[in-house]
Amino acid sequence: MREIEPHVSGVECLFVPQTGIVDYTAVSEKMKDQLNALGVEIHFNEKVIGISRTESASHVQTNAATYSATLVVSCAGLHADRLPA
Repeated sequence: MREIEPHVSGVECLFVPQTGIVDYTAVSEKMKDQLNALGVEIHFNEKVIGISRTESASHVQTNAATYSATLVVSCAGLHADRLPA
């Protein structure tokens, strides 16, 4: 393992030669384009103020609008713990 990464410490490792660094912005943009083509709405840079649920939908209130959907996917990452329950 030190042959590949001299500054690593550990007991064992698993080397996968197909792994690599990607341009995450480019990957995200491509995913967004493909999802938009399927009719999926994606909203950026809006603060989630509240989330509520009825039998038929979830309602996400942001500082810009309120959205209703049967499926909501949150990509809050590191800040996921700050979203309303």
